[in-house]
Amino acid sequence: MSQRDPIATGVITWLGTNQTRKGFSRPRQRLIFRADGIKGDRYRGFTRNLSGHDGPYIRRSGLEKRDVVVNHRPITGAEETELEAATRDIGQPVLPGMLRENVIFLLKWNMHEISFSTLPPRSLIVIGKKRGLILETTEENSPCDGVARPYAEHYGEKSLLPSFIKHLQHRRGQMIRVFSAGTAFVGDPVEVYWPV
Repeated sequence: MSQRDPIATGVITWLGTNQTRKGFSRPRQRLIFRADGIKGDRYRGFTRNLSGHDGPYIRRSGLEKRDVVVNHRPITGAEETELEAATRDIGQPVLPGMLRENVIFLLKWNMHEISFSTLPPRSLIVIGKKRGLILETTEENSPCDGVARPYAEHYGEKSLLPSFIKHLQHRRGQMIRVFSAGTAFVGDPVEVYWPV
């Protein structure tokens, strides 16, 4: 396989947006991706404030919570087979939107050593028949209390919190930014490439 060949191909199976800080993503049939994120999503923007999720950045930089930084993660993506594996291990369904993701892909990998969650930063996700929409991974998305708590509350089982966090390690997907703007629909074809 050459560097110009996709490492995975597939399709978008689900799209969603987040209007609030809590709860699950709301399903959509179409999303408009602008340079600063998804139109109508609360995480859209070129900058963001540091939060509790940014502990490693804060410890290494001397920055503090609420300091303004470049938003390298206005979008989150997940992969369907990783969510299915987490569902099996947890024993309760991880349904679309429960991870506050914006996009769920169903991918067929052309190699065995890689998964969507473990893609290296700057991997490219090319979407659509015209190939105009291109997304770029920035870092693996880790499970956290902010997502685990609503999941456990949904099922009425506090005991799901540690299991959710444990079984979504390396399965929660990627944080993503827009490389080339465009529109995506459920059912659009997808190709994934190594970083250039």
